[in-house]
Formats: sequence, C-alpha cells, structure tokens
Amino acid sequence: ERAVTLAINNLDEVAPTITSAATATAINENAGAGQLVYTGTSTDSADISADVSYSLKPSTGDVSAFSINSATGAVTLTDNPNFETKPSYSFTLVATDGAGNATERAVTLAVTNLNEAPVTVDSIATQTAVTNQPFSLGLQSYFSDVDATGTFGTLSYTVTAGTLPAGLVLNSSTGVLSGTASGVV
Repeated sequence: ERAVTLAINNLDEVAPTITSAATATAINENAGAGQLVYTGTSTDSADISADVSYSLKPSTGDVSAFSINSATGAVTLTDNPNFETKPSYSFTLVATDGAGNATERAVTLAVTNLNEAPVTVDSIATQTAVTNQPFSLGLQSYFSDVDATGTFGTLSYTVTAGTLPAGLVLNSSTGVLSGTASGVV
C-alpha cells in the first residue's frame, strides 16, 4: 500500500470588478488638452494575483483621444474639448489582474457648451459712400459666433467707440449699417 498526496493549485479565476462609474464628470469645452477626466477603480476578490493594471480597449469609441496610467487608472484627455465639434467622448476601460483575468466598462464623457466670444472673420475695409446717396453695409459677414444660435441666442451689433457719422444707423439685430451719408465713411 502507498499513500498518495494530491496537491491542488489555487488559480486566480476571478476577474476584477470595476467600481468606477460608467459616466465621467462632464468637462467644460476649451478647458485645454492633457487634463485628468476619469480615474478607473476596481476590486479583485482573488487571494492571489490581486495586482490590477488598467488600459483602454483599442479601436473602441474615441480611445485615440485618451491616455491612461496603467498603475493608477488615471485617464487623461489628450484633446482640447470643443462642444461644437465633439459634444461627448467614449472609451472602454479594461481592468486586468496579475493572472490575466480582465473586465471592461464602457465610459462616456460629456463636454459642456460655453458661450464663446464672437470672432472677426474678415477685416472691415474702408468703405466709401457717395454724399447724400443711400448707403448700406452688412456687417454680419465680418463676424462669426459658433454660439449665435440655440442656447446662447444671436449676435447683436453696437458701436463701442465713438459715434456713427450723421445720417447712418446700425441695426443692432441684423448688423446692417445704412442711411444717407453726409460725407465719406
């Protein structure tokens, strides 16, 4: 008779459980590139190989716009967020334990729309009007505002320095400068 001992190897068969949310806290547009936008967290009930590393699943969502610290789970947006061109982002967080067990979580990140200042798209050249003849100049083609509709309303036009020459009027709603010029404008 011979006594036989059988050893059973304890294998890590349990994937980590991701505990961080599926929605990242929204960020303001134009806040700059390279900002921390999310931190992946997890627990691993395994009694071996409990060290968890983090990655972003390749070829999913907007993964190319992010980088991740594999040890801490810190996710950084490499883009400068702009609501008008991209109002939200998505990526998939992957938590992997030392035994190679992995779990995933799809995450979304919203970009908050802010009211941006209008910009000059073309310089206003010197305009000449014939004395005592009707004159009209549409100023709206000289300015652009990505937020000029919807939440933030429309552009309005005003004279901020000096006064208009006699006989000219600026329509604050349409941006049309018109009237009968009493000289060269």
